[in-house]
Amino acid sequence: MVLYDAEEGTEVWSGQTYLGTSSTNNEAEYTGLVTGLKHAHSLGVRQIVAQGDSLLVVNQLNGEWRVKNERLKHFFREAVKLREQFDSFQINHIPRAENSRADMLANIAMDNKKG
Repeated sequence: MVLYDAEEGTEVWSGQTYLGTSSTNNEAEYTGLVTGLKHAHSLGVRQIVAQGDSLLVVNQLNGEWRVKNERLKHFFREAVKLREQFDSFQINHIPRAENSRADMLANIAMDNKKG
């Protein structure tokens, strides 16, 4: 997960966590979003535009797709609860090629097998 200052385009915070071998890609995407929202809120961010390369997560949070997977419902509810703490929240899909910093952090976490 990476947080950027929208006005300056600079990286404000980044992090990675190894989730083990039983987590799915979508669980990892939700975990990254939830972690980022928590950190953004702790930094005093009031307006947020989230970007992710998971169509499933983006479309579920935008209300376009239902959350059918029982394992994802917890993550979805937590993300919805967290987004309500911001004055404005928007989430957009971006191609994976444009999400290279977050992808690099995920690979580091998997390689190191620790957070």
